[in-house]
Amino acid sequence: MKKTILAACLGIISITACKKDQDFTPLPVPGTDTEVLKFSGGNFTLFLKADKTLWATGDNGFGQYGGGISRNIPVKIMDDVQNLSAGRYHSMIIKTDNTLWVTGFNKY
Repeated sequence: MKKTILAACLGIISITACKKDQDFTPLPVPGTDTEVLKFSGGNFTLFLKADKTLWATGDNGFGQYGGGISRNIPVKIMDDVQNLSAGRYHSMIIKTDNTLWVTGFNKY
C-alpha cells in the first residue's frame, strides 16, 4: 500500500492532490479508455495510447510535457508518437516520422 500512497501523493497516478485523509484506492484514470502501450515519468506521467497519441498528467513545473501548466487529469500532448522516455524533469519523444522531440528542464 505504501507504493500506491507515494504514487498518489506525487501525482503520478492520482487525479487529485495528496491530502492526509485521502482515499488511496486505485481508480480508472479519465482519458484511458483505449489500450495504453507505454508509460513513463517522475513526478508526472506520460502515456502512449494504442492510437499513437501521447498523453500526460501531473507536475509540469519545468515544462516536462510542454506548456508549463501542471494538470491533475490527463491532457493530450501530441499525435503520431511511437516511443517515449522521461525522467524527473524532462521528456523525450520519438514520433512516427523518426524525429526526436525533447522538453523540460534544460539547465545541463
